[in-house]
Amino acid sequence: MPIDNFTTDKYVGQEEELLEYVTVIADKFHPDMEIQEDGSSALLPSQSPYQFMQRYNAGKLNVFFNYDNYMRNDNIDSIQAIIKALGIDPDKFWYLLLFISDYVSGKALNTWKFNDTSKGEITKFIEMVKLNEADFNDVIGFSHKLPMTLSLQVKGKRLIIDNPNTISFMAAFCEEVLAEVSEHGLFNQARFEPNGYNTSDSVQIWLFTQMLLYFFEAYPQFDNQRGKSGDTPKSKLLFISKLVYFTKLTRNEAYNDNDDNIKKIIKQYKDTKINTISLIYG
Repeated sequence: MPIDNFTTDKYVGQEEELLEYVTVIADKFHPDMEIQEDGSSALLPSQSPYQFMQRYNAGKLNVFFNYDNYMRNDNIDSIQAIIKALGIDPDKFWYLLLFISDYVSGKALNTWKFNDTSKGEITKFIEMVKLNEADFNDVIGFSHKLPMTLSLQVKGKRLIIDNPNTISFMAAFCEEVLAEVSEHGLFNQARFEPNGYNTSDSVQIWLFTQMLLYFFEAYPQFDNQRGKSGDTPKSKLLFISKLVYFTKLTRNEAYNDNDDNIKKIIKQYKDTKINTISLIYG
């Protein structure tokens, strides 16, 4: 049975052991960071496991499933049957499932969204212009593959720039200056929008999936299991798909039957970056 409360004021080895999986995933997805004297950053162990313990004790975890249903083992492809077939510790994995579900909720719902940095936006401008440049000669200057337009609007006044030379020279000037700008300071700070931003359900499923895929990467002994144990499937993607349905990230019962939708999610959101700040885990 799950423990009633974690001890937060002193070290308890048994409790730390239960949070082994949580700590590994937290260090990967939400490490702490320390700024060095030279302005560079260094990664430190995550504080998220401690925050998780506090939220667990207070009964504030954003989860919509329970331990009894988690432990049900009434058919050959139940979650517990697959956990046993893969050799995963069911108690440690219970806390991992709680943590990932709570973390995804905090990262995806009612969050602060941050936009690109000034450097990032200018870099995208430079890259777009350079990709569209067709040629340059001393008579007419730059020519573009496709027409480009820059537009600036302030209180009803609008400035439109469509001269290829103007646009390409602006990009060239920006590129020259960009190389000399410090990596630190306002130029590299993102702009936040504290307005209760929510990501889509699909993005939440993608993040949930990525965290569990890393679990199998961190513990290759579980990933090395192939085929079936008797009639119990050992597919990690099918397992993750079932967990998506179990944790109520989706009501689509197909997730509980096959991994087709998970494969589509992984492909669709490949290399996605979730530009939000969790109000729960920071």
